[in-house]
Amino acid sequence: MEPRIKKELEYFDIGQIHRSGQCFRMEELGEERFAVVAADKYLEIRQQGQACEFYCSPEDLENFWKSYFDLETDYGSFIRQIDEEDRYLTEAADLGQGIRILRQDLWGHVICCVVLLVVWEAVQLLAVATSTSAPLGVLLSLAAGEGLCSLVCAFPIYGMNRFCCVHYGRIYHE
Repeated sequence: MEPRIKKELEYFDIGQIHRSGQCFRMEELGEERFAVVAADKYLEIRQQGQACEFYCSPEDLENFWKSYFDLETDYGSFIRQIDEEDRYLTEAADLGQGIRILRQDLWGHVICCVVLLVVWEAVQLLAVATSTSAPLGVLLSLAAGEGLCSLVCAFPIYGMNRFCCVHYGRIYHE
């Protein structure tokens, strides 16, 4: 394993980033540890609170991972700009304050978009098929089951006043 580099990071939560569905080559190893593959780089990262341990060379952290995870952007400044009266944005910022916008290569973006489109089509088909027969809040399983990558998305179903969430091959809707 590579050397361990310790950093204190605000507004960074590797678990939230993993669950956001942005990165399809990230795996939870357990105990707040994750493996990430991007471009030709490999990283293991462990986080407890704001304390992060990056297992990579100092050069890779400085020249690649710092940009990939957008570590130089002050996400707290964005959150502080939210109008306190805007309950929707305030709650969204509270729930996702550790998510970073990953600076992936083009291939990562393409894969992300293709998977999202495939999942979107599956969600629409299942939602239409079950909209008249299933009560709200029913847990549905995709035919792919656990084979589908970990993807969490909340989005409106076209033409319906419902929202769906896809995670680990299951669709939750209400």
